[in-house]
Amino acid sequence: MPTPDAVFHTLRYVRSNERRLEHLARLGLPVRSRSVLEIGAGIGDLTSFFLDCQCTVTSTEPQAANVERFRERYASNALWPPAQLAIVQSDIEHLAENGVVAHDIVFCYSVLNQLGDPEAALRVLAGLCDDVLILEAATSSGADFREDAITFADIDPNDPAGSISGRACRPTRPWIFTRLKALFKHTYMPLIQPQFDRFRRDWSEPAIGRQQHRAIFIASRSPIDNPYLVERIPDLHLD
Repeated sequence: MPTPDAVFHTLRYVRSNERRLEHLARLGLPVRSRSVLEIGAGIGDLTSFFLDCQCTVTSTEPQAANVERFRERYASNALWPPAQLAIVQSDIEHLAENGVVAHDIVFCYSVLNQLGDPEAALRVLAGLCDDVLILEAATSSGADFREDAITFADIDPNDPAGSISGRACRPTRPWIFTRLKALFKHTYMPLIQPQFDRFRRDWSEPAIGRQQHRAIFIASRSPIDNPYLVERIPDLHLD
């Protein structure tokens, strides 16, 4: 089995994370000095963004090897007060059992696709979110990209970056958007995209070649006045 570093620190994975964090900073969402619940943190590659924003962070991760490596990395680099970060081994289904409570912000990148019941997971995340949910997922960009649809597949449960249940899913953007609208008063998508090939800019037609592209959703209890956010599913994104 590959080590967590071998999985999470390939050049492509690192580049993807850099572009995603640049995009998150550019969006300028109201996260500074808030409490943040990070879902599926892996080995903590995205966590420092919120710590540097003076947030108190609870990072959750179901894979034991990833949690061990995450703790090693952050313990050996004491850049933030210990009380600012809690690392909890838990899947989404057992967050409450593991002492996880509601936070201002819920941050969930690259997790929804690894779940056998993503709709139930969204309800759990909404219940733990007092203000803003920031969600990223791989979505279908093929022939069904405008439909309210989702497909499921079996995958290796031993993959450190994959599903612990052995099930995975690929929803469309409308599938996610519709369910978030049922859980939050305001649901947005950004007009700008991370500068990375897995994020598509032109959604006016089905994709040729790659049949899935990542999409980012922002759901909020109150309105967010932000020029980069729209309360709809855009066909075109800006550079």
